[in-house]
Amino acid sequence: MEHRSLRRVKGWIGLAGTCLLIAVLVVPTLAQDGQPKIEIKKVAPYKPDGGTGIVGNISGTVSGIHADKCQCKVVLYAQTNMWYVQPYDTSADTDIDGKGNWTSQTHGGTTYAALLVKSSWKAPATLDKLPAVGGDVLARATKEGQH
Repeated sequence: MEHRSLRRVKGWIGLAGTCLLIAVLVVPTLAQDGQPKIEIKKVAPYKPDGGTGIVGNISGTVSGIHADKCQCKVVLYAQTNMWYVQPYDTSADTDIDGKGNWTSQTHGGTTYAALLVKSSWKAPATLDKLPAVGGDVLARATKEGQH
């Protein structure tokens, strides 16, 4: 009788351990506070006419996620008469490193935007207004160009 009870306890412990391992490896895309955030640290120059040439770098950080496990990316926009995806509509995805940092090149604009989005989100080449946070858009930040 004792051996059967001991086997049953070991079985439950094994099952609990397996469930915990799955939870640790699969579920944790959000960090403990559960609120993804994106911040623009360095911004390109203020250039109201935009233009086709690269004018500078833009960089920042994300927090509130496990950057090395999250299926996320950063999408950047520069605003002139509308929002234009950066650096090019054919290469709009900006990777996040394991420490939550991101960096890219950008064309000119008056204001710059960084969106933290799910990897499956497809960036429109232009926007009249930025998308609201929700669904595939996890966080959003804007910053005026450097004067």
